[in-house]
Amino acid sequence: MTDSYWKTAGRVPSTLDVDPAFAALIGPGVSLLDMGCGDGRTLAGMAERAECGPGVGGRVSGPLWAGVDVNPASLAAGQGRGLPQTAFVRGDLSRLPFADKSFDYGILHAVLTTLETSAVRRRVLAEAARVLRFGLTISDFLLTPEIPLYRERYERGLGETGEWGTFRVMDGERYLYTAHHYTIEEIEEIMCEAGFCRTRLRQVQSRTRSGNRINGVVGQAFLR
Repeated sequence: MTDSYWKTAGRVPSTLDVDPAFAALIGPGVSLLDMGCGDGRTLAGMAERAECGPGVGGRVSGPLWAGVDVNPASLAAGQGRGLPQTAFVRGDLSRLPFADKSFDYGILHAVLTTLETSAVRRRVLAEAARVLRFGLTISDFLLTPEIPLYRERYERGLGETGEWGTFRVMDGERYLYTAHHYTIEEIEEIMCEAGFCRTRLRQVQSRTRSGNRINGVVGQAFLR
């Protein structure tokens, strides 16, 4: 992710909750990586929902869970949550600072939408496939052209970026970052290209950080 917004922004509120179907996969001793972890809200929610967080299972040394992000302030806030056996690490999602197959499962919450080009999306997902053993959970935003607000953004963005669904997010006259909204088929395709052999995705209604209702996607992608 090249936009400086994500490196320097204050707390970016997350509106996406932990998927119960994914939480059920996270048993005692299962290692977990949150890619684009922000302030650790999702990891904290996972620990509560799974009822078997990183401090459970008899392991007494070394981090079992980790969050990686480019924003130092968010990482400090995550560290301040005091989650046991959880490391918060600064790093680029397209060059993760972990060895191959370091974690069992991964989390990608509202991350795919921030990857502004197809090349970056493929690099990030290839890195996820490299460092994970079994798969990951996805929660993100889908194309919603039936809502005039988003259709206007897509039409304007097509002229600016050359890609339908990609658009510049503004705060008045100030550019913040570039976003991309997907179809489920598009997500399935790039997951397959990255090495994920099957997906289990469903469309939902989601809420963005600005309070808008939008089509969303929730589910999992598996490496085996």
